[in-house]
Amino acid sequence: MDSRSAQAPSHRQSPGSSKQALGPSRVFHGLGESVWQTSPVNVRTLLIAGLLYLACLLVAVLPYPLGFARNLPSAGDPSQHLWIVRWYKTCLLEGKNPLYCNELQAPVGVPLAYFTPLLLQSLLYMPLSFICTNDVIIYHILWVTGLVTTGLGTFLLASLVTRDRRAAWLGGLLAMLSGPMMMHAHGHLEMIYLGGFPLFLAAWIGFVDHPSRARLGAAVALYLFLVAGTAYYFVLGLVPPVVYVVWRLASAKEHFHWLQARLPWFGAYALLLSVCLVPLFAAQIWGVVHGYAMTRSRLEFEHFAAPWWSYFVPTNQHRLARLLPMDLFERLSRATVGDKESISVVEGGSYLGLVTLVLMIIALAKRRTYPRASFWWLALATLIVLSLGAYLRLGGRSFSMPALWMWRNVPLFRLIRVPARFNLMAAVVAAVLAAAGAGQVLGRLRKPWAGTATIAALAAVAMLDMGIAPEGWELKPLPAGYRALDSHNQDSALIELPLASSVSDCLPLDRTYWQALHRRSTSVGYGSLANIRFHELVLQPSAFPIERRGFLDDPSRERFGVVHDVRFLDYAWLYLSVNQFRYVLLHHQTGSGVADPDSLTRLRLAFERARIFEDAESTVYDRNLLEPPRAPILLVHEGFRSREKGQPDRPDLTVVARVGTIAIYNPDSDKELIMTLRARALSQARSVRLLAGDRELACWQVEPSESREYRSPPFRCPPGLGWLTLQSETEECPARYEDALDEKKSPYSLQISRLSLEFYPVSASYAAFPAPTDG
Repeated sequence: MDSRSAQAPSHRQSPGSSKQALGPSRVFHGLGESVWQTSPVNVRTLLIAGLLYLACLLVAVLPYPLGFARNLPSAGDPSQHLWIVRWYKTCLLEGKNPLYCNELQAPVGVPLAYFTPLLLQSLLYMPLSFICTNDVIIYHILWVTGLVTTGLGTFLLASLVTRDRRAAWLGGLLAMLSGPMMMHAHGHLEMIYLGGFPLFLAAWIGFVDHPSRARLGAAVALYLFLVAGTAYYFVLGLVPPVVYVVWRLASAKEHFHWLQARLPWFGAYALLLSVCLVPLFAAQIWGVVHGYAMTRSRLEFEHFAAPWWSYFVPTNQHRLARLLPMDLFERLSRATVGDKESISVVEGGSYLGLVTLVLMIIALAKRRTYPRASFWWLALATLIVLSLGAYLRLGGRSFSMPALWMWRNVPLFRLIRVPARFNLMAAVVAAVLAAAGAGQVLGRLRKPWAGTATIAALAAVAMLDMGIAPEGWELKPLPAGYRALDSHNQDSALIELPLASSVSDCLPLDRTYWQALHRRSTSVGYGSLANIRFHELVLQPSAFPIERRGFLDDPSRERFGVVHDVRFLDYAWLYLSVNQFRYVLLHHQTGSGVADPDSLTRLRLAFERARIFEDAESTVYDRNLLEPPRAPILLVHEGFRSREKGQPDRPDLTVVARVGTIAIYNPDSDKELIMTLRARALSQARSVRLLAGDRELACWQVEPSESREYRSPPFRCPPGLGWLTLQSETEECPARYEDALDEKKSPYSLQISRLSLEFYPVSASYAAFPAPTDG
């Protein structure tokens, strides 16, 4: 290990750098030993460095800055981020609870824990919003701030390692323009707020080497600053500090005494940090307390990985890569995972750049010329290995990786959806090493102007090589359809079509932002976690599956999940009434891939009588203009679940928990009703009761062998809307993945293929409906 280099710097200063280092500002005074106490950086230097980073950034992403007043970097997440920062402001001004929003994903609402917190970004947005009314301009101020502060933070850390401001400045530029930063800058505003990471790492090194109360406070404060930028770094940011403790322990002469002396300090750090993190994670704590799931899917964890070659291969969005005769990134992706899967370019793009790679090679050859060299390389290797995800694919074979071991054995890792994001921190460490390599190059130049010219040339190459211009996406103003709704009835909820998944199907991509403008409860809103109740009650039994080809071919005999052969207008009225949707706003999305154009046309024709507004962008319908159902009809509600979309290798499956509620509409109280259930038990026979309140309407012994049809005796219900309950005596977890609804093998009681409610024929007798009959 570099025990000598950890005690004192042994590198040579470049000519002219000693003059630059005179009168250093004690930015990190008291954080550690002599090499870590001072930095050749003062406020004036930081200001100049920041302005240079801003200029380089604007050049690197040309021509995108020309649309700063109207275009967001991409569709989807940026408009959602604007909703989040506006939500905080709304709650502050109106005294509302910011941890839960009942205006999105109506009628169930959604916890803020399912969205990116954006705490630091919101603190910046609020004062800016009182000065500027253009949210797109404010977004770009936040966008530039995240990128530039990442460069500045890396600049400060690199200056402590190299003791050369020019080399450190280049290191900050390389971190700011690195592949992971540029790819996430397309839409992940939170991920580009990485400037706190190098600052925290500098403070942590000083704290571990020479613990004190001041250094403890600095380490805690800077870690909180990092996490306030994005909660994702709460887990990712723990890895480099642990690596440094292991490295420092291995390099200590007396391992036991070194660790014994620091254990109380580590305990104090953990305790103080835990207390301070509570307000930052108030939304997540609220969600857990109220029963919302916070852990990530293992399937997603396994999918989002950064292949090892992505650190050397540019994406097709990098400028120099466009000069290549082929898309090398795409070709290697297919060779790695095949045609059935795909590697996310945004998450997996880890390109470090030609300048960074060359300077890292120089730094590797001159490891004894900068302090803690072996730690920086160990930290880089650890972060890269973790970013490779759960499996390493070589020669058609897969090998489990440390990220998967950590996911299995460290509960905190189950909060991570994308292990590839370790590449962001790897890019910062690589930039520090590149700065060390640049310091070696400058040390061989005798003329100060030659060193400055060299840094300028390397910066120009980096901008040309690593610059990526976002395509830009115009944030449209609030459509007229929203203004056509009854302003005197603001409490009436709105369902927007095509229906969007609460996770990824976010088209039209600006609907969430529009909600911040019209403020009506609406079905839109997508987060990073699936809102299970929203899926159960709104998405799965939807009356508007307009993405399905053939939908409404016969409006009098349509199918909606387990409800077959019902009149579309009857089912739509019941669905809208039960979920308390007064209005339907149909966005005209032809050609978007969200809706089948023919189904969209048939829907507009079927709903014509309820139309209250129409223009080129949307059509608005009022449920109150529809007639109530003409025949008995039902809608599955609480307790019923179906497999989510995106699983073509697994057949459709609808299940019910031990207790499931069913909404019904009875148009005629003088007639008796019968309910028919076609189902099978999961693995063992169980008693199933049909209840209306406390009154038992039917009781069946449902067998597990195969789906059979079970009919109730005739029964009466009051007219209008009502509720029935399907109650099983037990539920269980499926033993086979094929029978499971999800990878957690959540328990349920029955697999259901059909439910129906009909008038009882007057001429029929009870004997015509035995308890169970073969289907």
